Amino acid sequence: MKTQFKQAYDEVINLHIQIESLLGNSRIEEDRLPFLSHFHPEFTMIQPNGILRDFAWLSHWYQTAAGSRPQVKISIENFKNIYSCSDNVIVAYEEYQQVTTVESLRRSSTAIFVPTNNSKQPLLWRHLHETWVTT
Repeated sequence: MKTQFKQAYDEVINLHIQIESLLGNSRIEEDRLPFLSHFHPEFTMIQPNGILRDFAWLSHWYQTAAGSRPQVKISIENFKNIYSCSDNVIVAYEEYQQVTTVESLRRSSTAIFVPTNNSKQPLLWRHLHETWVTT
């Protein structure tokens, strides 16, 4: 049986694979678990610029982001287990995006997940806080 931290790690990796595919392709592919089903209906997100977003915003972003960064490659680094209990799992990680051969972005993220009773989707994203990392 996977620990909640292992489930959270897998969720972060799998979702970012979908995001890379979405940004890189002009059409939306739902060959994996549908993108929005990874998120709690009351999902919130603080973007690196400090703007608070919600599930409705995410739904709109998902529909408009397809193909917006055709060369993007995303990797997850420095994954850290922060806290786990029966009600939530908190992890931190850095997301690195190679947008073009000369442009890259790095964000430090903290994610809160809530457990479900669904073995195919054991955790849902409940909150995400991103901060720009400058070098």
